[in-house]
Amino acid sequence: MGTDVTIEIPTGSLTLRSQLRLKLRRPPEKKPYVEQKVGDDLHRASGAWHRLERVINRDTDSYREVIWDADGREIHRCEEPLTAHRGHGNAKRRTPDSARPSRRPSS
Repeated sequence: MGTDVTIEIPTGSLTLRSQLRLKLRRPPEKKPYVEQKVGDDLHRASGAWHRLERVINRDTDSYREVIWDADGREIHRCEEPLTAHRGHGNAKRRTPDSARPSRRPSS
């Protein structure tokens, strides 16, 4: 899985990981019509490293995400129309309690 590089140092070891992100845009549009993310990804809740492949294609209305654990076992797969992929990440609805605080200077 991947191409991890481990370097031995006197006090332990250092593991290098990689990730590639790609965004395709058509001028003058600002939003990319294809976004891709491939590589090592840290799962924050568990602290485990996973392999991630995600492709968002607005032209074909498709969302594909596959995640594998360190042993190469597939642990998550999501393939659906992008228009059906809601309630994730930035698409989550905000409640009034989770709204950002005002940026007004305190008096």
